[in-house]
Amino acid sequence: MKASSAFLIKGVYLILLIIAIAIVTNQIMSVNLTSKEELDKITMRKETNDILETLISSEKCLATEKMGSTEKVINISTLDEFQSKYSDIEPACARSYEYGYYVKIEKFNFTRISGSYEPKIPPGNRDIVLILDNSLSMRGKRFDAVKSAAIEFISCADDTDRVAVVSFGGGYCGADESIPMTSISTGKDALTGQIDSLFDTWHGTPLINSLIKAEEILSRPGIRDNKMIILFTDGLESCCEACKNIPGFEIGTSDCLIPCEKSLCEFAKSDLKGQGVPVYSIYLGNETTGIEQTNCTSEQTGGKFYKIDEKDIEILGKLFCRIVARERETNEDYQEWFFGSNNHSIDEALTNYVTVSMPVSIKITDTKTQPGLATIRLYKGELEELVGSIDRTCETGLETNKKIYISYPVKLDGNSICMNNAGKMNCRKFACKSVKFDGINTPGMYDFDFKKEDNTVKVIV
Repeated sequence: MKASSAFLIKGVYLILLIIAIAIVTNQIMSVNLTSKEELDKITMRKETNDILETLISSEKCLATEKMGSTEKVINISTLDEFQSKYSDIEPACARSYEYGYYVKIEKFNFTRISGSYEPKIPPGNRDIVLILDNSLSMRGKRFDAVKSAAIEFISCADDTDRVAVVSFGGGYCGADESIPMTSISTGKDALTGQIDSLFDTWHGTPLINSLIKAEEILSRPGIRDNKMIILFTDGLESCCEACKNIPGFEIGTSDCLIPCEKSLCEFAKSDLKGQGVPVYSIYLGNETTGIEQTNCTSEQTGGKFYKIDEKDIEILGKLFCRIVARERETNEDYQEWFFGSNNHSIDEALTNYVTVSMPVSIKITDTKTQPGLATIRLYKGELEELVGSIDRTCETGLETNKKIYISYPVKLDGNSICMNNAGKMNCRKFACKSVKFDGINTPGMYDFDFKKEDNTVKVIV
């Protein structure tokens, strides 16, 4: 009997051990998968920045000259040429064999609100909360520039708008309503004076708390349905719950940057998404995780994300104004150009996409230059992989072997590869002049060989 009981107990222990091993194995696999997804996003965002930087900084692409040590200047005639020549394909000077992209260049005259209509909410009669990062990293001239930008924003907001300002304070992780909701039409001078009197702090970066405060302001009685948040920051969340639970960590300091680095996006997904309040965010700097987190916050709430470099901080006020711009006015100073391929993978065939904006200067004449904005949307998917492999082999002559999962039927149509998703045809153009491909009708993973023979790329499945 004792032997039987001992055997039974050993059997139970064995089962528990097997379950524990299975749980640990599953967690390891989940961590590895998450890490791979995050690494892919980081890689894609870096590629997006690199391509846009090449387009606006290389004289082989759009750049015409350097007015200063870092200023990016584009000749207006070059823009006309790119729009005509590359209306449905990426330019050769910045071609990617892994991704596809579409670029929009805008030229503004900021003496008054000019430009295409940005906000998804109607212009005018809005309640707006402006969140300004006045943390330790923003001290000195940086925060002075932010205050000047906010004052410029007040001057170009609609007279029917109302504005409140949230800044960091009240200890390391406090978020204060520094300026209550104030009407532009009756309180413009008061708003300007109050913004000018704001000061920087030695505190952390409570982005989540500041968004909670902004949401609380916009949920009070008397607040209009037409509302939005504009967030400016140069850093990562440093005041999340995860950091509070780590012994020895000082909340609000650099100790918390790693524990909190993904908390902003998670908060946007769980608490802000679906609330009907778009968050338009502007990130100062090139820190990859910070860019990713603020971009995620805007995407989850239906807003828009902008990134600016330290050297371009003087354009911050223009971006604030851009966000609240009315529908395009009749103004000869506003122009826009488009180039690249806006035909891309969709639905299951689309892996991911990233949008990045950078300020530029556009040269009109030898004596006249106007500010502008370059925006790129980079796509990664099955069509991009297939067409990129064709162009790589065509332009380098190297044979390529690649495994690509195909979600929908694809075929060769002239100088494009077309994907048929339930009757909706998406065709992506390739640069190669001659391609042979029999197409694929059934979804699945395929082993592709790309070979160049007699100036023709043969796609062999």
